[in-house]
Order: sequence, then structure tokens, then C-alpha cells
Amino acid sequence: MKKSSSILLPALCAAGLLSGFAARRLANRPPDSAPGRDAAGPAAGDAAGKISATPAATGIQPGQAESPPRHSTDTLETLVALDDGTLYGRLALWLMDASEQDFAAYWESYRGKQNRGNDIAKLVFINWTRLSPRNAIAAVAGSKDEHFAWRAWASHDPQGSLAAAIAANPEWVNAVASGIGEFHPAWLRAHLHQIPEAARDNALSGLS
Repeated sequence: MKKSSSILLPALCAAGLLSGFAARRLANRPPDSAPGRDAAGPAAGDAAGKISATPAATGIQPGQAESPPRHSTDTLETLVALDDGTLYGRLALWLMDASEQDFAAYWESYRGKQNRGNDIAKLVFINWTRLSPRNAIAAVAGSKDEHFAWRAWASHDPQGSLAAAIAANPEWVNAVASGIGEFHPAWLRAHLHQIPEAARDNALSGLS
């Protein structure tokens, strides 16, 4: 009996010491390092460990809905009355929802304008060729403005516009090559060999 007591007493003392040590560790543990939580990450029980989006991350404050897409309140008449100093932004918004008939009507009213800017012509044809490059080109065929349409077509379809220009006229290859360089530099680098040699300087100048 004495032998059993001599063995049991040291064991109980050791167990008591370990329990006290564990209790002190738990008492001194920071609140955010509770069991089941990584100090640098989400709770272990958090489904898939995902972090919810915050207002700072989304840019939307609590209770604030996303703004609906803007639509132009201008008409052809109000746009025609504007000078180029205030026209670009309002015309760009209007062209987003414009039809081919709208493009044709606006261009008819603008093309004869004195001191008109190239930026407006580029804007019109980039939008027009988005819907129908052939009709956009037909609207200015044979005029000094035809290069705007070919260049704009290249912004949407480098391969198709280049093939069409090569078949049509070397002059338009230059316009397309310039548009490809400006709008599709990666495509140009991969397909430079497809650009006729005479137009490669135009393509490379479009990169700048």
C-alpha cells in the first residue's frame, strides 16, 4: 500500500503542474487567436475560408445601389448645335445607343462643317464600323474621309479589315495598318509579316 502511494503522489503532482501550465497559457492567449482560428487568416469553420467584400473593396457604401448605365438625353438637333469644344463627350454617349440611320444622319450634318476636328470623325466611324463597317465605308467612299472608316474598321477586326483593304486599294492598307498598330499592338507583333511591306511603317507608327 505504501509503495502504491509513493508512486501515485508524484504522478498527481505532475498532473497538477501540467494543468496549471495549460490554464495559464489559455488565460494569456490573445482573443483573436482562439482555438480553431489562424491568427493570419479567417476562422477554421468559415465556409471555404472566404472573406466577405467590404465597402472599400467594392466602392459601394452600405445601402447604396450600383448606378444604372447612363443614357444620352441629346438629340441629333442638340448635338448639331454644339461646337467641338463641348461636343466630344456628349456625342460619345449618344453614339453608344445610336443606330446606323443615326450615324448616317449625324455624319451628313457634320461632314460639311467648317474647321471640323479629326477626333470627332474618328469617334463617329469607330462607332459606325462597330455595327457595319461596309456601310460606314460606303457612306464616305471616294471622299477624303474614307480613310477614317478603314482605320476605324481595324479597331474592331484587324484580320478582316486588312484582307478587305488589300483586296480593295493599297491606300486603304495604309489606313488599316495604322489602325492595327494603334488598337491591336499585340496582334501586329504576331502578324507583322501579313502587313504588306509598303504599309509596315504606317503600322509601326501607330504603336506610338
